[in-house]
Amino acid sequence: MNITLSSSHKLCHHSTPYCLGSKNPPTRFLNRSYTGTTKTKYGSDMKHVYAQSLTLLLVGVGVISATSTCSDDDLYVIRSAASIGLVVDGTDHRQITVEPYTGFSTQLWRFKIGNRPGLYYIINNHTGHALDFIDRKVPVLVSTEPRDTLDQQWMVSMNGTIVNAAKLWNLDIHKAEYVAGNGLIVWENNGCECQRFTLQRKV
Repeated sequence: MNITLSSSHKLCHHSTPYCLGSKNPPTRFLNRSYTGTTKTKYGSDMKHVYAQSLTLLLVGVGVISATSTCSDDDLYVIRSAASIGLVVDGTDHRQITVEPYTGFSTQLWRFKIGNRPGLYYIINNHTGHALDFIDRKVPVLVSTEPRDTLDQQWMVSMNGTIVNAAKLWNLDIHKAEYVAGNGLIVWENNGCECQRFTLQRKV
């Protein structure tokens, strides 16, 4: 499962000047495409796609072809990397939570291509609402009617973080408490496992 990237750039290692989520990404890294698969801590059963704007999609049983985008028709479960039994649930649009996996449509998400390379609207299959946040001292993750704003657009990085395009903060399980019903927030990158997720395509 080792691969050779189509560019000599190293991606998102601590020794490099840029990891997705940085407040000042150098423009030379943007609008490039990388394809391939590689071994990571996520295991050899995962397929990996390096995509535009250094987006990385992590998918399980369903394999995305080695291109730069998800299909708008595909549905994904967003799983916590720290507690794989917990998934992002959009039942209550006023507060997105993590819940045990049920397969209900409130736990299925579409990744609709955004208005810049590598950005996605994350749309709940049940409500049709897009992931968004209320910008307060602790920004709360909600879902709202889709609109043309960076607040609702996200990047999926190669380290498993899901980064808001407007704030450049990560999707985060509040206080790293891996319990059903706990809320999701948007928080600055801190390396916590509570900010890492995997995308599993529903097949």
